[in-house]
Amino acid sequence: MNKTGILALLFCISSPVAAEDETSAVQACQKAFIAGEYAQAVTFANQALKASSDNREAYLCLGRAQGGVGDHAAAI
Repeated sequence: MNKTGILALLFCISSPVAAEDETSAVQACQKAFIAGEYAQAVTFANQALKASSDNREAYLCLGRAQGGVGDHAAAI
């Protein structure tokens, strides 16, 4: 098997794991935000964004949490 095939196989195997991590981090962000734990929500949102930089739900949670912390400039 050539290098390209091996890389493609590894990518296919790791993609569902990254999606699960991203989803669980967004859910954790939302739960922390609802609980009023804004700093922790920011941390979870950043974890989700590391997994997928175009996750709309993670950006929304991040903005809300940053507003809750009082960092309104970053929230915008």
